Amino acid sequence: MPFPYFIPLPELDSGGIAGLYMITMKHFQIAEDVSLQFGPLAFLYEPVVLDSSLYISSVVLRLFSHSFFIFAIALFLLKQSASWKQYILVFVLLPVLAFIHYIIGANDYELLFGILILLYLIIIQKIDVRYHTPILSFVSFLLAVESLIKFNMTVSSISLIVIFSIISIINKQYRKALIICVSYGFFLSTLWLVLDQNFTNLPLYFINNLELSSGYNIVQAIDGPKFQVVEGIIGIVFV
Repeated sequence: MPFPYFIPLPELDSGGIAGLYMITMKHFQIAEDVSLQFGPLAFLYEPVVLDSSLYISSVVLRLFSHSFFIFAIALFLLKQSASWKQYILVFVLLPVLAFIHYIIGANDYELLFGILILLYLIIIQKIDVRYHTPILSFVSFLLAVESLIKFNMTVSSISLIVIFSIISIINKQYRKALIICVSYGFFLSTLWLVLDQNFTNLPLYFINNLELSSGYNIVQAIDGPKFQVVEGIIGIVFV
């Protein structure tokens, strides 16, 4: 299981994480008092001991994300009637997958990977229809939580919902598209209000972060041959 951070360290990243806790502890208004690429649930990004309840919440989410990811892989294998060779392969690779977020800092996407597997199993009709509504509602809640942690997860969450909805509409399963869209909007709005945020700031959260993301990308851009872009697109299509 992932290890929590216990104290903020004297370096930029840890100081930034401590700042995310302070935003919640001081009841700052996102997009009004402070604009950054994190939402009102930013303290869930990393566990740091500054406030006991916030710290416990962060650890619980981290442990849940980890367990949920493993559960989703196991469910996928069961529903796909995997062979014993595939089980052995996953058993060998799982410790690597479980550890990789320490290396590449991808722990914020671990929950999204599990959600992606669940949505895929629903699309290919590997999960009983009776469970579709509660699963989609639960998935929407998790995506709303992810969306209010960090803006790149907001973009990823909305992308998953849009793609799932398009596939559902193509398959004439309009109810699924309606459930995931409506429940996501409901949970996102409710969480925003529960977190003592002004509802009028919710659109600003999206607008400000689109501007921040644009500037962030420009600052980190490296001038190079235009053909590198073509090579990148070819690589993505191939994958």
